[in-house]
Amino acid sequence: MVPKDQMVSVGFDANGGDHGYKNGCANPHIVQGVIQALCRRSNLRAILYGDKDELNRFPEIRCKIHGRLKIENQPDSREQIKDVFRDLEEGRIQAFITARNSYELCVKGQRWRMEGVAHPGLIGPYPGAKGRIFHALDIGASIEEQAKPEYYLGWARIGRRYLQIYEGIAEPRIGLANISEEKAPPILRQAHAMLDKFPGYIGYAEPKK
Repeated sequence: MVPKDQMVSVGFDANGGDHGYKNGCANPHIVQGVIQALCRRSNLRAILYGDKDELNRFPEIRCKIHGRLKIENQPDSREQIKDVFRDLEEGRIQAFITARNSYELCVKGQRWRMEGVAHPGLIGPYPGAKGRIFHALDIGASIEEQAKPEYYLGWARIGRRYLQIYEGIAEPRIGLANISEEKAPPILRQAHAMLDKFPGYIGYAEPKK
């Protein structure tokens, strides 16, 4: 959680979603959401990635919320993601929010993968017993038929780093989701062997566990 007295810069994809990206125009719901977020959080700076002329048609945009809202002019939606990852790499923004499809985001973000990660992965929280929160990945960035054992090792690295930095867990416990050890498909058996010495790996995460 970012302290309220610390400024944070977040990028927003103005063209994402069913009512924007596919029609080549800014999504009004995203624009309104960004304005609301800026009004509620005085420590937020926002950069909207999209067509400047299109975005300036919104009356809310023109007020610029005391200089905390900027527009990164990029009419070509196919090039916007490249600009986003560039700004993330250079530290201009600390996070990016988009409603476009995850496959496109992962494909165009291949160049910026962390070391030791063969394929991007999406991580998401799930509620568990006794109020605990578990995180799972990959939850949609890969097609099962195209997955490789080394992908799982990379996802373990992503998950471990994420939990250390954003959840404050020094030594996360990592399991490999599986129906049962006896019924594990070949790809999971290979991934299990590769993860054997990985920090915090506890083995298969089966229903009985």
